[in-house]
Amino acid sequence: MGISKTVFYLIDKAISLTPHGEPDGLSMCEFGQIEIREDVGINFTIAKKYFESIGVKHTSFDIAGKYGSIPVDLSKPVKSEWHGQFDMVTNFGTIEHVNSSQYWAFRNMHELCMRGGVMVHTLPLAGTYKGHCKYYYTTTYINNLARMNNYRVILNEVRIRNESKNQSLICSILMKSFDNEFINEGEFKKCTSM
Repeated sequence: MGISKTVFYLIDKAISLTPHGEPDGLSMCEFGQIEIREDVGINFTIAKKYFESIGVKHTSFDIAGKYGSIPVDLSKPVKSEWHGQFDMVTNFGTIEHVNSSQYWAFRNMHELCMRGGVMVHTLPLAGTYKGHCKYYYTTTYINNLARMNNYRVILNEVRIRNESKNQSLICSILMKSFDNEFINEGEFKKCTSM
């Protein structure tokens, strides 16, 4: 999906909530090889380069390994050496394309995020973005995921991206307040059915 003005709003809000409170020195893990949309109005097209230019210690994981990302299959467990290393973990249009294991994609976010850090999502709302991906989400799903993992919900709302194309996003910021284990796969499947 890329980084739009809506996503920059989420990023600014999320950064202010991290232990650093500002970009300089912040450790960030980005899921995907994300580009910045032209309408944002900055002179960067690759998110990694922009974040590094403002002092963020930026790491991105993407199966393709483009734009300086580390080739990682998010449908499988990430290396334990990365666990708890990031103030902020972001998903701006990647997780809905992880077809073989949604469980591991969300669990990896949890495990990469340090206690007190934040996880930031933009996800396609169920019933919109027809044909975009295999998975779609609701705010109820995010609330259930947060409750079951002891996350603090900072933001969980629907934003219309393009009304004429029926494109709406769930924008959420979840704080990892505790160092508890991520829920098991059976519990994870219940998030959608509650």
